[in-house]
Amino acid sequence: MMFQANNTNFVELNGFRFETFISDGSISVPESRPNLTVPIQLGIRITNKTSSPKRFLDFYLTPEILSKNSKLVGLVFARNVTLFVSESNFKLLKPGESTIFKLNSKLTLYQGTMRLSILSMDGGVWTSFNSLEFGSYKVRFHYRTEPPIGHRFLGKDSKGNPIYDSLFEFDDLWTGSIFTPYRILSLIK
Repeated sequence: MMFQANNTNFVELNGFRFETFISDGSISVPESRPNLTVPIQLGIRITNKTSSPKRFLDFYLTPEILSKNSKLVGLVFARNVTLFVSESNFKLLKPGESTIFKLNSKLTLYQGTMRLSILSMDGGVWTSFNSLEFGSYKVRFHYRTEPPIGHRFLGKDSKGNPIYDSLFEFDDLWTGSIFTPYRILSLIK
């Protein structure tokens, strides 16, 4: 497994480039407007630098945020609804193509508290545990795809091991785990 790190906005793994996507790195938040919601697009961009097509699943992105003093910002995960993987969640990337997996996110200012919420593709939401402050944060994502994808539990074998039936089987599915590089997200007054 070839992994290339650099001091730009991407990492490359076996010919696939992964980078953190932020629609706008500087978010203006007027303090004078109570009950404010500011939409933000966060996610990852994947580029196929190989000579073969590969399929990517947009489902498993976990955010990680560092505060201005490089401390991990606590995120709480809650689920409002459970969404399951469907065939439309798989994106085929031909050589030279890129795609962006965007997670709808929002910054809310309510009664003096500023929080970031990041919607997950599986119906959940990541929300900052403590109030955020104005300043710069570092954002990155953990992206992973591991089989079985979209599986059903069928029972257990004679040794008690779980048996699954995979609903989606693709020979060209990218599997693995990678952290995208940090990008700066600035919250300004």
